[in-house]
Amino acid sequence: MSNAIFVDLGIMDYQKVLELQEVTRNLRIENKIPDIVFLVEHPPVITIGKNGQRENILESDDVLKSEEISIYNISRGGDVTYHGPGQLVGYIIANIIALKVDLKAFVSKIQNCVINSLKVWDINSGSIDGYPGVWVKNEKICALGISMRKWVSMHGFALNVDPIWKHYMYLVPCGIQDKGVTSIYKLGSYPSMNDVKNVVREKIIAQFEFQFRYMSIGEFEELIFNDREAAIMDKG
Repeated sequence: MSNAIFVDLGIMDYQKVLELQEVTRNLRIENKIPDIVFLVEHPPVITIGKNGQRENILESDDVLKSEEISIYNISRGGDVTYHGPGQLVGYIIANIIALKVDLKAFVSKIQNCVINSLKVWDINSGSIDGYPGVWVKNEKICALGISMRKWVSMHGFALNVDPIWKHYMYLVPCGIQDKGVTSIYKLGSYPSMNDVKNVVREKIIAQFEFQFRYMSIGEFEELIFNDREAAIMDKG
């Protein structure tokens, strides 16, 4: 087992979480804190990855503004991705060298966390070669995108529980024209978001062999923004 911190961010603005990830990754690179897992829901937002194409957003900025959908260009791989209420987003900030995995194995572990979570609701899912994420047949149920700097990861996965479907009409998800999008609710199961969080958290523990220290966002922000040495490195 390896020590890690788990923080449930609740519902939080994308920009704030992006800044939180940046600060957290820098501290992880400096080995001042252990690996971190954030779970969160975002208000509606479209993110464009390093290889993304603006033309895969199908509506004008005015339409998106009227729906209160923000747009961000970010450092992960992949194309355009939507985040919003009813979607569980997980950010894993981890040193993959310390975890003794390469990038491919790290991504596979994240996929397995989602695949094994979905089995709880009798949803059979898997991966498709050449298409990141987790799929149910020809429909994506979970997007996945990672960036890596000095062997420390950032960004993560976005699992559709019960998202706002009309927002998906505003983009070509992940830039993929010939495949669809689905969700846990669309497939006939209706767990609460808290139930999904609990299951996903347990599958993350199983895959990564983490021993979590649970912190509130207030406790975590006090830790990192005071820029002090994290004595928690030696604690369970």
